[in-house]
Amino acid sequence: MRRLRTIGILLFLGTAARILAADSKPAFTEFDLDRSRGMLRLARDETVKYFYDPALVGSEFSARCDAADKALGTARSNGEALVLIAQPFLNIGDSHTRFLPPARKDRVQHHWKFHAVGDAVYVSEVDRHSDAEKKGLRVGDKLLAIDGMAPGRANRHLLQYLLYGLAPRAGMRVIVQAPGQEPRQLDLLGEVRSGTALRDLRNSRDLYQLVEEDENEDARRKSRLVELPGGILVWKLQLFDLEKIAKGLGKAASAKTVILDLRGNTGGYVRAAEAVLNGFFADDFEAFTLHERKRSETTRVKGNGFKGLLLVLVDETSASASEIFARTVQMRQRGILLGDRTAGALSTAQVYSLSLGTAERFTHFGMSITLARVVMADGSIIEGKGVGPDYLILPTHEQLYQGHDPVLAKALTIAGHKTTPEDAGKIFPPLN
Repeated sequence: MRRLRTIGILLFLGTAARILAADSKPAFTEFDLDRSRGMLRLARDETVKYFYDPALVGSEFSARCDAADKALGTARSNGEALVLIAQPFLNIGDSHTRFLPPARKDRVQHHWKFHAVGDAVYVSEVDRHSDAEKKGLRVGDKLLAIDGMAPGRANRHLLQYLLYGLAPRAGMRVIVQAPGQEPRQLDLLGEVRSGTALRDLRNSRDLYQLVEEDENEDARRKSRLVELPGGILVWKLQLFDLEKIAKGLGKAASAKTVILDLRGNTGGYVRAAEAVLNGFFADDFEAFTLHERKRSETTRVKGNGFKGLLLVLVDETSASASEIFARTVQMRQRGILLGDRTAGALSTAQVYSLSLGTAERFTHFGMSITLARVVMADGSIIEGKGVGPDYLILPTHEQLYQGHDPVLAKALTIAGHKTTPEDAGKIFPPLN
């Protein structure tokens, strides 16, 4: 399986590098080559030093780094070079180990998002008044291509990493399709925000942009609670944050049924995951173990929390701490999981800040490196596999396009509040 995954990454990144080289205008200088090789070597050394499993960053990993170093000699753009640098780390096959490229002076924000439903990929968010909305992009459009690359469940995370991290571009050419309609091509422009090469928080413009970006992201991650007749609490938790969790658990105390919606929840801190586990279990047990390079640590749940009916909604974007919670609920037969298979991205990682160059001309970049493997109490490993729901419910193309929610509708019906997918889709209207 790891061999097939590696081949897939190689093919995907090879296509991406060719596209970047063909579209690039700036020349790739000797300085750029030296800097790229320096970043690769520092990132390699940091990974060898800290990655939790030395066997995965041994001779084979070193050989891949050497091959990338050699390939950099043929790079024709900085974008292509960044893809080549990233490749050895992606081929480790760990969801949280990533090369983090230098920040760009001009930042690009694309006001639309996409995720997988089953094996296909669909537009999941389109901000109001954005260029994407003006060009006719709609939530529920099936995404057939982005800049010549075909998206699917297997490469969705890689594609987002490429487009938003490694090589963000001011515009993208996409091919999308509405239900029952012919595919259509759209040229979508991002919002380019000028800034300084490095963020200086003494600079009022940089400080304002940072605060604004944090506020916008926090609004997207807002914990949302809806109380329905019959003692039903629907809780949409999009981030494992201790403050948001405390408020939700306070509401859950008086509910008969809690529907915990973890779709779109990419995780958070382990301590926050422990708080949710303690809040929804009433017994004492071992939940999972973190296996680091030199030690292991087991987390115990000492629950004294909600004892009613628990229904958990998950999808392909539910990751990390969300998967710990979902699998524990399933493993302990504490509740029912509904939706799609989760991301399979369960590791604990740390970001390391790196730099090279002189005081007059230097480059900041980084590495996200996995420090521990997570093994559940029953011996199951979620990384690379995900958690399969008890009820596999995949919205149809038409339902996604119309904003209907058959997953939440099924959960509400189980809770005794029979609802149509159309009405369930109105419970949490878009925030933007």
